[in-house]
Amino acid sequence: GGKLCGILLALAGMGVGLSCIDAASAALLVQLVDLRHHSSMYGSTYALRGFSESAGFVVGPLLASGIMEAIGFRAMSVALGCCVALYAPLLLIVHWLSGVNGKSENKERTDRDSEKDEQNLQDLAA
Repeated sequence: GGKLCGILLALAGMGVGLSCIDAASAALLVQLVDLRHHSSMYGSTYALRGFSESAGFVVGPLLASGIMEAIGFRAMSVALGCCVALYAPLLLIVHWLSGVNGKSENKERTDRDSEKDEQNLQDLAA
């Protein structure tokens, strides 16, 4: 009884976490495309995201079953928790090193696009 409830609670927590990450990743990808690429890259970006997510759903359980047989469920859960705990600060470090400042870069890009729009309107009026 108690072990089953613990497993169900852990699965529910992972489901909530996955849905939060999945929802936020789409918005982050849009921001990256806006900052670094042309708008024609949206399709490729979402296709790559979908492929990697699907590959993770196939490869993840295959690897996890082998690891669980080798080291056990408890040790695998602790290892996964440690990986997640180390991954979050790593993302912050990568973000800090990348120097991406969405507000200023996005403003500069918006200003550039506004200038192009004004030039196009002047060309049409001429």
